[in-house]
Amino acid sequence: MKTFENYYISTDSKIYYQIHGEGQQTILLIHGWPFTSLEWQNLIPYLVNQNYQVMTIDLPGCGKSDLPEKALTKFEVAKAINEILVENSLKDVVVLGTDIGMMVAYSLAANFSERISKVILGEGSLPGFGLEELMDVAKGGSWHFGFQMQAKMASSVIAGNERAYYSNFYKIMSNSGSQDQFIDKHISYYQTQEQSLGGFYHYQTLLEDAKFNQENPDKFLKMPVLVLNGSQGIPQFVTENSVKQVADHYEKAIVSNCAHTLGEDNPKETAQNILNFIND
Repeated sequence: MKTFENYYISTDSKIYYQIHGEGQQTILLIHGWPFTSLEWQNLIPYLVNQNYQVMTIDLPGCGKSDLPEKALTKFEVAKAINEILVENSLKDVVVLGTDIGMMVAYSLAANFSERISKVILGEGSLPGFGLEELMDVAKGGSWHFGFQMQAKMASSVIAGNERAYYSNFYKIMSNSGSQDQFIDKHISYYQTQEQSLGGFYHYQTLLEDAKFNQENPDKFLKMPVLVLNGSQGIPQFVTENSVKQVADHYEKAIVSNCAHTLGEDNPKETAQNILNFIND
């Protein structure tokens, strides 16, 4: 499989991306937290073998991408990714994003729709359109949102205990998350205070993201949408509750025997759902 890797030079940092295969249509995969583009490693061959080109990126501050000077909003990240698409003359792109990547994929599709033909949103919720309920601990929401929104403090608090901190999330995010091999693979880019800060920066801007999304005149998606969740991941109604606020019509699919990490737990069935949606 032919793979091209490069860095996009933004105003203050570099964003790492790879292009796999040589198919005529490109599928862009955007990872979530606490992961990198390695999250898609097992999924890529299934798509490339069906004559698709696959692009993966490391979100700013994650993986091989530089830590930006400040936390970037989802719109700013989407803008940088769009510039990568322009730089590589890519159009008619199908984008899939999960978790934090879902928020970025939505922003890319909503604000730079001229290069996106279809969008797949999974395993998450959107700022301004339902995420706030997941963040509200008084109503059963998760504590980690508020903690990690204080990015510099949070990265300092867990410094020296990164493996213990992230392992707790891996265990609930993947059916393989308790295995040392899985943890070693993904913790490799979350071992230092700076690496944690890069991941937490994506949480720091969530309130700003929500305000932007709600006020954005381009908030409604103009292209076909698929809501994709794992059978043991985030309940699909949570993701759907966000999507129905920004899309009049959408399809739904569930990946069986799969938790939060679609590309890790069941890459074959995840790929089949992607291909079914593209060819529908």
